[in-house]
Amino acid sequence: MFKTFHNLQCILLSLAALNPYFSSTYFRLRLAKRLIDMRKTLLLGTILLASISLCAQETPKDTTAQKKPQVIQKTGNGGGNIELPKTESEIALEKYVEGMNLKNGKDYKGALELFTEAITNDDQFAEAYLERAGIKFLTMDFPGALSDYDMCIKVLQEKHDKYQMQGDIKKILDDMPSARLDYEKVAQVKPILADAYYRRGNVKRFLERKEDGCEDLNKAKELGHLKANPDLKDYCN
Repeated sequence: MFKTFHNLQCILLSLAALNPYFSSTYFRLRLAKRLIDMRKTLLLGTILLASISLCAQETPKDTTAQKKPQVIQKTGNGGGNIELPKTESEIALEKYVEGMNLKNGKDYKGALELFTEAITNDDQFAEAYLERAGIKFLTMDFPGALSDYDMCIKVLQEKHDKYQMQGDIKKILDDMPSARLDYEKVAQVKPILADAYYRRGNVKRFLERKEDGCEDLNKAKELGHLKANPDLKDYCN
C-alpha cells in the first residue's frame, strides 16, 4: 500500500520538474494537501486491517465453566428481599463451619472436601488449612498434612508480623488507639499460630524428624502453647 503511494508521489514530482504549471505555488500546495490526505487514508486503512486481524485471532472465552455465585437475602426499604451475591470469604466460612460439623461427626472424608472448598474460595483461610492438615494426618497422608501446616503457618506468621509491625509503628507515632487494635489482632492470631507449630512439631516427631519437630515445639512454647513445654521435656531433652 505504501509502496503504491511512494510510486505515485515520484510521478507527481517528476511532472512538477518537467512542466512550469506543475511547479507553480498553487499546484504545490494542492499537491501537498492531496499527498497528506492520501497518507492519512492509507494509514487509517492499515490500522483498521490490523484491528480486524487481531479480533479474528481472539478465542472466545468459555463461560460454561463459571460458577454461579451464591446469594444472600436482604430486606429492602419496601420490605421485599434483595438478592446479593455472597463474597468468597463468606462462602469459605460457610464451608468451614459445615466441615467442622462433619469432622465432629467423624465424617472425615466429607470434612476434608469441605475444608478444600473453603480454601478454594479463600486461599488465606489459615484455620481451614489447620483442620485439613489434622484430617490428612489421621488418614495417614503425612506429606499432605505437613504441606497444609506449612501453608497455615506461612499465612498466620505473615499476619502476626504485619500486625505487630503496624502496632509498633503506631505506638512510636503516639497513636495508641490504633496501635491497640493491631496488638489485639496479634493476640487473636498468636494462639492459632502456636497450635499450628505444636501440631506440625508432633507430625515431624512422629516421622522421626526429631530436631525439626523440637524446633517447632519450642516455637509453640514461645507463643504460649500450654502443651508444648511438657512435650519438650519428654521428647526433646
